[in-house]
Amino acid sequence: MVSHPEAKVAPPNRRDIHVKVFVATSQTQGQDPDDHCLALEGELVHLPVLECARPDTCGCLRGFAGVASHRATTTAEVAQRELTRDGVLAAVTDSLLDGGWIPDVEEGAAAYREAELLAWEVTADLLDLAARLPVGSVLGRHGTRIVIRRLGSVPSR
Repeated sequence: MVSHPEAKVAPPNRRDIHVKVFVATSQTQGQDPDDHCLALEGELVHLPVLECARPDTCGCLRGFAGVASHRATTTAEVAQRELTRDGVLAAVTDSLLDGGWIPDVEEGAAAYREAELLAWEVTADLLDLAARLPVGSVLGRHGTRIVIRRLGSVPSR
C-alpha cells in the first residue's frame, strides 16, 4: 500500500528500496494506430492530472505523462527501480510543480500540501498496479481503463 503523505514514514528496509514502477517505453507501439511515445524511454510516468476538452483529437485519454520530459506516451512498462514509494511520490510531486500543475512551494505550506495530495492521487493506484504485475509487462490506457498489451514473464522460483 502506498503511504499517504500525512502518515509518519518509517525508514525503508532493504526490500522497500526496490519498487516496481511504470516507465515510458516504445515497446508495442503501433498496436493502436494513434500510438505515440514522446516521453524519454525509461523515464518514470504517471497518470495525467487532467484531460482536455477534446480528448478524442489530442490523445490525452490514452497517455501517461513523463516525470522528467513532461511528454506523453501511450505505452508504459513495469520496471524495477532502486526507489522507495515515497521517492516515487517525491519525483511526481516535483514533476507536477515543475510542470506548473500545482502551486510552487514559495506559495506556502498549504499549497505544497495540496501538491503532495495531488501527486499521491496520480501515483498510488499505479504503484499498486505495478506491484501486482511482472516486470516487463507493457500497458496502454483508454480513459480510466488500463489495458495489458503484453504480460511480462513471471520469474521462476
